Amino acid sequence: MGKSYLIYGTGSLASEIYSQYSNKLSILGFVETFKSANEFIGLPVYDSEELITFSRLNDCFFILTSKNPYSCSAMMNNLMEIGVKKEKIILDYIDDKNIYHLYPKINDKELFDELCFKFNWFLPCNSNINAEVHIYSDSIEEGIIGNIYIHNKNIELNNSFKYLVWDVEQISQLTELKCKLYIIDKNYKKDVDILSWMKMFYESLSIKSKFNIKEHSIENFRNLSRKDYKESWIFTTGPSLGRYKEFDYNKNDFKLICNNIILDDEFLNHVYPTAITIADIPVFFSECEYGINYRNKLYDNLVKYKIYCIVPEHIAYLMVTNNPSIINYVIGVPVKNEQVPNIVDNNNFYITPADNIATILLMPIASGQTDTIKLIGMDGKSLKNEKLKKSSHIWNHYEQIEYDFSSIKKSYPAYFSNIDKEQYYDKHEEDLEKVLTYGERFGKKYISKTFSNYEPLKKRMED
Repeated sequence: MGKSYLIYGTGSLASEIYSQYSNKLSILGFVETFKSANEFIGLPVYDSEELITFSRLNDCFFILTSKNPYSCSAMMNNLMEIGVKKEKIILDYIDDKNIYHLYPKINDKELFDELCFKFNWFLPCNSNINAEVHIYSDSIEEGIIGNIYIHNKNIELNNSFKYLVWDVEQISQLTELKCKLYIIDKNYKKDVDILSWMKMFYESLSIKSKFNIKEHSIENFRNLSRKDYKESWIFTTGPSLGRYKEFDYNKNDFKLICNNIILDDEFLNHVYPTAITIADIPVFFSECEYGINYRNKLYDNLVKYKIYCIVPEHIAYLMVTNNPSIINYVIGVPVKNEQVPNIVDNNNFYITPADNIATILLMPIASGQTDTIKLIGMDGKSLKNEKLKKSSHIWNHYEQIEYDFSSIKKSYPAYFSNIDKEQYYDKHEEDLEKVLTYGERFGKKYISKTFSNYEPLKKRMED
């Protein structure tokens, strides 16, 4: 007897799979978590209770029809609870390749090389990415570079195509077509290009890869949280971080760092952090020279010091896709679009949006590990600091923490444009007070061990 299949789901993807494979596979029916009908496309629909008594259950393979890793996880758990073996559950059955067309034509070799470099990072040519890019040029030689196809012909305009627009001044023809557009013009508005790159990456990453990285993230977080920590210490990059040797740390303390602190070996050898949080894509997780050098040192030190790296989930996907060897050190936390902050633990494994590493990750993660959270290096700034007003920085940093923004500014110039530093600072103070007040409602105590200019921390200082 040949293999038999049941398709889990009754949506458009289930219909697509059935239409594509009904003549090639023995498809016996469909499965729904909550049964809504007895039949779908002329075949029976089963729920979990009916599957338990299904005579051919042990012979069947199950095709999951969701592109969401959390929906797939729920489907898989439902099946495994009734005795279905994991190896009989299939993800990624259909090859849903994303085909992108660069617009307009490109004849500038330097810009072509720069874009190809970005494609190699955000859409790497490997088995986990289902994408190809078509580039049109009059002067660049035709050929194939990985999953990049170069054509010496005119661009076809089609409203079913996905266009990557590198020059928004020439977008008018495409807007009339009402087709799917991704703005990757680096000189356009702040964050628009990086959001387009990340959207392309996410929709091209296979559901199997998303599921695998998600499962490892949950397991890594469980391992991180198994220890009974005494207190939490949060280290940020302000000048007062230089006082870290003045304080005593218990071996059972949870020690959380961020960003460039991972580059300071003297600090790492003294404090031995438990985990690091990072969230800035253009600075740390892009293809620019600074990002490449940073990640090389980051990955080495994660392994050397046995440190977990906690990032928003979409960044975890990007990290592991480009470097699978670090999967056991990375924790990708889902982002829920909610207004109320969250204390991250095994039962509430998500973060909420915020503009600063302290409020999106540092405070929520540490608050989930212990009731007492001590802070070092959250100086903020004096609003009268004229030197800072003229620089790319919003506040001063510890002298050992170096940022070189030159390569980042070249790759993402719009990222640094139109930033109202005073407005950003005020918003950060509001978010900080909101997160701290929320944690205190649940018995959390926050203590700034070094001086801070932030109003929410001035009243929580204890030196």
